[in-house]
This record gives sequence, C-alpha cells and structure tokens, in this order.
Amino acid sequence: MSTFLVATDFSEHADRALAHACALAKLLSARVELFSSAYIPPYLVAAVATGMSPNWLQEARDQAAHQLDALAARLGAEGVSVTTSSSTEEPATAICARSDEIAADLVATGTRGRTGVAHAVFGSVAERVARCAH
Repeated sequence: MSTFLVATDFSEHADRALAHACALAKLLSARVELFSSAYIPPYLVAAVATGMSPNWLQEARDQAAHQLDALAARLGAEGVSVTTSSSTEEPATAICARSDEIAADLVATGTRGRTGVAHAVFGSVAERVARCAH
C-alpha cells in the first residue's frame, strides 16, 4: 500500500477518519492525498439568480482551498507525506474519480451516521464511495 486518498469536509467525522489513515500511512510509509470537494448543489446556485451575491460561491471554494492547505501543512509537520487535490463536482463521484486517477490503495472518508429520514434525504457520501471506489 503506497497511496491513500483521504476525503475531507473538515468535520470532526472526517478528522477521525484522517487520523486513522495517517497513522496507517506512517506505519506503511504511504503517501496521503487530501481531497475535498467544494461542491455547490444546483439549488443553492439558483439562489444567486434571486439576488444573493455571486461572490459567495468563490468565497466558499477559496475557504475550502485554504483549509485544505492548512491541514496539509499540519500533517506535513507531523511527518506525513501529503499532497492535496480538490474538485467542485458532486463529492462521491469526485472522490471515486480521483481515487482511480491516482490508483489509490485505500480511500478514507468520515461518515455522520445519519439514519431514518435524514439518511433518506441527504444520503451518505461514504456509502456511495464504498459502492463506487475500486
């Protein structure tokens, strides 16, 4: 195992998955690629048409890029071999595509553990990644 893809939305759930992946990466001398998708769902983009400032889209993407860089710097200081990448596509699809591109040996992502109506409405990125990642 030499390449791990770790997807993050910067939540505590993603942080726990990242910690486990980094511990394993250190043991195996694997490289970690941090990945985040600054995806804006179409229904939110429609808000711009109703008068919301269009700058918020770019600001959200810039914030995600900044957080990704800061996280990578922290991990690098801890001795983890780390690179970053990002997307603006739907998260599960983007994670699986990036996993294929870099031939990841392991894909790690956190999950919120939603159940019931919340799971039915929002779904689970981790669940969709588990289905599509090779």
